[in-house]
Amino acid sequence: MERAINTSQITSAIIGKVLTTRFGDLEYNERDLVIFPKGLFGFERLRKYVIVERETSRPFIWLQSAEIPSVAFPIVDPLFFKPDYEVRVQVNELLEIGITDHSNSRTFVIATVPHGKPQDISINLLGPIIFNTENRKALQIALTDSGYPSKFYLGENTTQQPQIPAREELSKALSKAQAI
Repeated sequence: MERAINTSQITSAIIGKVLTTRFGDLEYNERDLVIFPKGLFGFERLRKYVIVERETSRPFIWLQSAEIPSVAFPIVDPLFFKPDYEVRVQVNELLEIGITDHSNSRTFVIATVPHGKPQDISINLLGPIIFNTENRKALQIALTDSGYPSKFYLGENTTQQPQIPAREELSKALSKAQAI
């Protein structure tokens, strides 16, 4: 059985379990749960996600829906592949998820791995996800006038390539979900 990462030193009781298409049974506690008050673009009705970290997928982690087992997104810190990436966020957007201090936030972007073509992996630099690490709320924002692409191909644009095991792991997990 997969176990969601616990980002807290505090041990808490299991509050939920979801039978996922990628990871099988996934148990999680309150500290594993991330709430998106507005959902993600295209998935606005889904508000509860669990972060799943797998050694074989690093530097990618998974954002697994706690509401629909077949919905999961590989995400990654964009600075890993684009060190000069900058997110300009309106203060009111940060306040929506309770961020008053930037040290309490993390930024991720969603990765896309085309079926059967892990070498064509890309990340969406136009739609970053901002996490409040204290209250576990998150928000996806649209960067307008940034000049960033929605598909930043890792093979063409970076010297920092995902390791082959990570590419294959992502590709296998996505294929497994599509087969179900």
